[in-house]
Amino acid sequence: MRQLLVALINVARYQEPVLKQRLVKTLLLRTLRVICHQSDQVKGKTALQVISTFLSQGLIGLEKLAGEFSNFQAKGLPSEANSARFAEQVQELLHDLFSWVGNRDTAHVASRTVLICVREWNVLQVTDDKGQVPKGLPIWVRPLVRSILEHPEALQEFKNQVFPELFTIDATDYLSFLEHLGLQEVLQQDHGSILNLKAEKKDLVAIILYASLQVGKETGLVVETGEFSKSSVSYGI
Repeated sequence: MRQLLVALINVARYQEPVLKQRLVKTLLLRTLRVICHQSDQVKGKTALQVISTFLSQGLIGLEKLAGEFSNFQAKGLPSEANSARFAEQVQELLHDLFSWVGNRDTAHVASRTVLICVREWNVLQVTDDKGQVPKGLPIWVRPLVRSILEHPEALQEFKNQVFPELFTIDATDYLSFLEHLGLQEVLQQDHGSILNLKAEKKDLVAIILYASLQVGKETGLVVETGEFSKSSVSYGI
């Protein structure tokens, strides 16, 4: 599979622009058909590898990918082009990518594809000042929470495959994620202690929060003294 992808990339690179775009779009449409239908795990792994390779090799950008994904879901009808719509398209794309994490055969490549998308989104926010998700909530938060709520049995795969690298991309985004899950309310109820969170909070959101704090501690984002710390970011709990 890797050799085939390399061959396709080399072919695409040296084509005339029109032919290159046509080749990439043809492969992308076939890939999106697999990603969206989610009916074949073997094809799904291959499709995810195609997307991650296209993105990492610069054959397609996130904005183009999200637009094509949105158009595919809308059965070919062109979507409105504006910064707010772009954010929605990326969130829907991330949601579909997250849905592949629940399967062990596709979890790793799905996570890698998500990370590439998130990093490119962050770069676009700095360089192009695209539209922001309301209140600055990181682009990945809502799709991630939604995916786990839809497939709670996949939480362990998310914890192992997605959380560590995703959280360490930006410590401030990680903190925003925890606050979105209700960290402040939990701290007030538990009087600043997170040790009994798992036992006292039975709902799934609290379990996600607990798992996220565990990963934060393992990756060094949450230190033993109860502070979030990375670079200049710190937050006492």
